[in-house]
Amino acid sequence: MLALTQPKAMLDDLMAQANIVVGSLSAQDKFSGSLDSDVAALRMRISPSDDVVFRRVPGAAIDCVLIYQRGFVDGKALASSVLSPLRRGQAAALPVADTASTLEEAVDKLFTGDVLLLQEGVTQAVTFSLPTSLPTAQPQVERVIRGPHEAFTSNLYLNLALLRRMAQHPLIRIEILPMPHNHERSFAIAYKAGSAPLSVRAELLRRLSYVTVDDVVDVTVLKPFLADDPYSPFVNVQLTERLDTATVAALDGRFVLFAGDAAQVLLLPTTLVEMMNSPEDRYLPRYIGDVTRMLRWVSALVALLAEASYIAVAGIHQELLPTPLAFAVARSRAGVPLPVFAEVLVMALIIEVLREAAIRLPNSLSQTISIVGALVIGQAVVQAGLISGPVIVLVAVVALASFVIPQYELAIIVRLLRFPAMAAAVVLGLYGVVLYAFFVLMHLCRLRSFGVAYLSPVAPLHTGQMSRLLRVPLHWFRKPQPT
Repeated sequence: MLALTQPKAMLDDLMAQANIVVGSLSAQDKFSGSLDSDVAALRMRISPSDDVVFRRVPGAAIDCVLIYQRGFVDGKALASSVLSPLRRGQAAALPVADTASTLEEAVDKLFTGDVLLLQEGVTQAVTFSLPTSLPTAQPQVERVIRGPHEAFTSNLYLNLALLRRMAQHPLIRIEILPMPHNHERSFAIAYKAGSAPLSVRAELLRRLSYVTVDDVVDVTVLKPFLADDPYSPFVNVQLTERLDTATVAALDGRFVLFAGDAAQVLLLPTTLVEMMNSPEDRYLPRYIGDVTRMLRWVSALVALLAEASYIAVAGIHQELLPTPLAFAVARSRAGVPLPVFAEVLVMALIIEVLREAAIRLPNSLSQTISIVGALVIGQAVVQAGLISGPVIVLVAVVALASFVIPQYELAIIVRLLRFPAMAAAVVLGLYGVVLYAFFVLMHLCRLRSFGVAYLSPVAPLHTGQMSRLLRVPLHWFRKPQPT
């Protein structure tokens, strides 16, 4: 079992983390020349960082320790270029080196991929830049328009090294924990010390201690164990395969959860605003990014309530339609044997079937089947007089609106929640639609993700964090300082 299963252990762990953050600020800044003291000082400066290896070199002419990132440094290159010359006492055979006279400088070079060499009696660290190339993959699910075209791979330590390389921040901390029931695989969490809440870390480790799945081949298996409300349809952890998204989340004070050799990671805590944001937003000009964000929110509202609103207006509240539009709808429905609710429901189910079929088919056939199928079926049902033309247009617009939602799982949830909205519209008309929307909103207001409100920073309102929703000038949200 993992740590933090007892309250006392939780308190001790929180105090230890606080001491680490404070100790990193007060630790000695220069090397003393004592190997053990320098290693201890460097450990305090970067701890906890379980991806960093401290390797004492046996058989060397002088007592020394090599420090490097696991997954970043190639083992063969390290053995041939550094370890062998040190063991033979051939200092001239070492690769071209640099030096770091302070702990801060040494940490900066370590987290940029260099290898550190600490020696007994030497008051500086020798750094080596070994040739290395970190293989990266292209994102397959999250399409990249702007920004780095880098995704995580199916190697835990390589993924940690990729995040380290992109973050380039000395306060990034990494902890590696064995899975409770499978010690051949490991969890890993990455976060920024001093910014990530320690209470969230403690709660995350507590929930991971209850993982009962023996073979966690993908991080999505962990979601039921991390949910605050297991009965809520909304997910409270964000899944991503993009390296830049995870790096920005870690630098922003969130936790990045790695599991086994999965090529995706989980970001937490998660809010609805974060789920609706796209990684491309930060690479676009401010106003363009804000417009696209608002377009996503409008599209999500359309995908959730547009069909229910049409059922309520066309089936119950016809008096709300302008006269020309009411006559146009009536003409289109002339001869259609199905009521409005049945029309919309049948076409919505057909679209869902086509969408699922396109996912399951090979890539060479999926686009053809989805496009041709939609055109053929839509034209056929209209000519047969089974479905009216406005319903075809409505369902197509709703389908397009659901595609705008950046998170795949959130888009599925919105598509599923529109069916109860249709039922509410049939029973109570527009009143039912409004009540259903109010019910969903109240459910979102009470949701939490590791203690963080799911609708933050809107509910409750945090003016200092409104840039997560709209990237308007920051001074708009800053409170005036008392004079």
